[in-house]
Amino acid sequence: MAAKTRSLDVSKLTIVPFWGWSPNKEFFVTPSLNLGHGFSVEMADRLLSTMQPSYTEHLSRGQIKEVQRWSLSLVHRYRAPTKGREKPDSLTMVKYVLAHLRFIVPNRTAAGDYLQLEEYKTGKFRAEGYVTFWATHPVRLSDHEQHFHSGIGPEALATLRAWLPWIVRFAKNPETFFPLYLSMQLSEKAFHESDSRTRHLFNVMALEALLSSEHLYGKAALTKWLPKLLGPVADLYEPYRPAPFHDFPFTAQMPVLPLTEDLIRDICTLRNKIAHGSPIPHKWEVRTESRRGEMGLLLDYAVILSEAASATVRLTWLKIMQDKLQLVFSDKNKMEDYLRKLQ
Repeated sequence: MAAKTRSLDVSKLTIVPFWGWSPNKEFFVTPSLNLGHGFSVEMADRLLSTMQPSYTEHLSRGQIKEVQRWSLSLVHRYRAPTKGREKPDSLTMVKYVLAHLRFIVPNRTAAGDYLQLEEYKTGKFRAEGYVTFWATHPVRLSDHEQHFHSGIGPEALATLRAWLPWIVRFAKNPETFFPLYLSMQLSEKAFHESDSRTRHLFNVMALEALLSSEHLYGKAALTKWLPKLLGPVADLYEPYRPAPFHDFPFTAQMPVLPLTEDLIRDICTLRNKIAHGSPIPHKWEVRTESRRGEMGLLLDYAVILSEAASATVRLTWLKIMQDKLQLVFSDKNKMEDYLRKLQ
């Protein structure tokens, strides 16, 4: 019987361009910023220019042209067998990193555009797998994430670097942190979802995955636990307002939106209406003068509730990460004990 040959490990790369972000010239002046665990932030055009022409051999002309337009990108360097996949595979790891980056800085980058390369000779890389390109990138929170953060700054990347050991551990053992895993998956489904009602449903379910238990769930859990966990939130819109030097007149007109128990109840009521296939209350579909969206269009209260849900998911995750509560929120008994002790 012939011996089974073992596939050798080779150097590989996954490159995902940041969508809508350009380099911050005052900060990003080096060719590469190391984030640890094989991840870095680099200028893809510079990186790929050192590999020409080898990496283009298995790409179409259209793909080559598209890839050469990529600028600031997330890069994952790793070693894996020439045949088969490592576990978790690189693209899965990248998705975990991007999901956490979305909690740090609202953005629309996803692993829908990516290039994976494999070193087949010393210093020579070829395209492995395939490249995909998104035709559209959905806007979240109506219009304010569209205009949020024109470049990657040092604070966001420093936070991402600090979170990387956790992200790698999480990606390798998602079942150990199942409530967090489920919440992150639902949050990412909300990000990719084009239908606003389904998006709201996913976002509220992402909160329920973190804060519900067999003893207390749904509206009762969120109205009881969210105020205790987050404390007084004076304005859910505050993190999404553009910097003062940006000329975005409509986003600057965002009203103050405090996180109150009444707001949480309405968020959950809308979730239940959608989940049960019931019509949205007519009074919630009346456009309000208090909130204008992209191009100055008036938004209705149901859209405002969806924005509030999305913002609350992000705040909840930031609280868990900043206070290192991942193990607490991975166990429902520990989660409830922790929240009961909060004032």
